Amino acid sequence: MEVNINRTPLKARHVSFDKKSKTLKVELTNDVVFLVPTRVIQIFDSANLEEIKNVELLLDGLYLHWPCLDEDLKVQSLVEGIFGMAQWMESLKNRRDRAI
Repeated sequence: MEVNINRTPLKARHVSFDKKSKTLKVELTNDVVFLVPTRVIQIFDSANLEEIKNVELLLDGLYLHWPCLDEDLKVQSLVEGIFGMAQWMESLKNRRDRAI
């Protein structure tokens, strides 16, 4: 059986940062909400909490933008679990493997 899925790009409706849990909360336009610990996102590796919390939506919610860091992240990439470049993702995998 062949399934034809009409994939529309995922967009954020709202984004916020929870200082206590150090988590990025992204509310999508399809009503899904997901949380991402900021420690797994490469662009936050040397960022402080004030820089991380200063986030805005770009291009109708396709991207998240941090003006203080001059960085953007594609919402679709975050949902797919892409939190940085290949070397960063490999280091996350290695950290996870050591923790098991």
